[in-house]
Amino acid sequence: MDEKIKRDVLNILSKRSGVDFYRHPEYWQEPLLGPKLQMPARELLYVYVDIEHLLGKPVLEEDIEKGWFDTAEHILACVERVL
Repeated sequence: MDEKIKRDVLNILSKRSGVDFYRHPEYWQEPLLGPKLQMPARELLYVYVDIEHLLGKPVLEEDIEKGWFDTAEHILACVERVL
């Protein structure tokens, strides 16, 4: 994955969650909606929309259905599959 895209996705996640994923890589595998990060569900929806605008195409529907849009690490993997 292009480093700029990765940085842009992490910036989207940081903006929407309030967590700096570059400074706190230990949170990459934490569920965004879980007890540690406590991101509101609507913010996760905004993350999806922001990423769709960034890429110019949606994240794969099967990734959403399988629950793979749940952590920073998984979201980066979802983005990579779209690219």
